[in-house]
Amino acid sequence: CGLFTFPGHRTTPCYEAFRAWNELAKLGTACEVACDAKGLYAAAAKKGERRAFLVANVGKEAMSVAPTAGGGMFRIYRVDAEHSKLSDCGEWRAGALDVPADGFLLALSGFALGDAPVAGRAPSSPSNGLDGSSK
Repeated sequence: CGLFTFPGHRTTPCYEAFRAWNELAKLGTACEVACDAKGLYAAAAKKGERRAFLVANVGKEAMSVAPTAGGGMFRIYRVDAEHSKLSDCGEWRAGALDVPADGFLLALSGFALGDAPVAGRAPSSPSNGLDGSSK
């Protein structure tokens, strides 16, 4: 299905895209986003002081974007040719961000990757068996 390798069951960059999208979905409130560059797609969400945005580049060249995300510090995670998993690539406050070719970046403010609570539910650990747990 493209999310896991076979027969090894390692996750793929496609899995990481769903994982990034889930960080936005867990926040619960979609935010308006305008992205008019060809080959770039964006989404954003918030919950209280927590904010996140995702920018995907389906083109063959890296592109620079200058989000107007309301200020504050964001932690940047990306998937590209050098990073097959969501990789912490530092902080961003303002100015341009480079979105890798055939890749995407996830920006989180007010929480770390995996810490966004699911709306209406207590946080839980994954139980897919792939993390080595026996749940």
